[in-house]
Amino acid sequence: MKNRSKLASMALLLPFIGMGLVPSPAHALKIEDPAHMQWIYLAGKAIPDSLYSAGKTEDQIVRVCRVRHRKDFEIGYLEDLRCQIGGDGMSRPYSEYEVLIFAKNTDWVSAKRRQLPANAEDVSAGTLRGDRKLYMCRIDYEDTITVGTINSEGYCITGYKTGELKSDEFDILIRQ
Repeated sequence: MKNRSKLASMALLLPFIGMGLVPSPAHALKIEDPAHMQWIYLAGKAIPDSLYSAGKTEDQIVRVCRVRHRKDFEIGYLEDLRCQIGGDGMSRPYSEYEVLIFAKNTDWVSAKRRQLPANAEDVSAGTLRGDRKLYMCRIDYEDTITVGTINSEGYCITGYKTGELKSDEFDILIRQ
């Protein structure tokens, strides 16, 4: 069974390896189940159609990205080949980032501030200091879907244009 799982993971990654995109090593990020969620370094390169999508609007497919910011990871979304991260009242575009290839057995559900579902997906992969967790959220605002993280006060924070969106009602990624 383990070999079949390894082969399935490799089959999913072959198109990215062929494009010269190298996945983050699962052991380096302490991922419990590397076949469940995988990130690759993509900064500034063309975005493959087969990447994970956090949603779709009339003219936008939302791609999830993450950056290292202040020694921790932050989650955002791709816009104009930059990873848009919200925080401190502004949107910060990063040119160095990783993108989410796949997130198996996950789904988005509605949530409210400080009322997160028990099966909310911790996407930190053990990369945060202490025992903190990192939850991915999304906000649908003015026909645009933005992706961000839940802050310490329980709000979903995302970058948006030159500012930041902060909402107490949002969708959160869960593990099924």
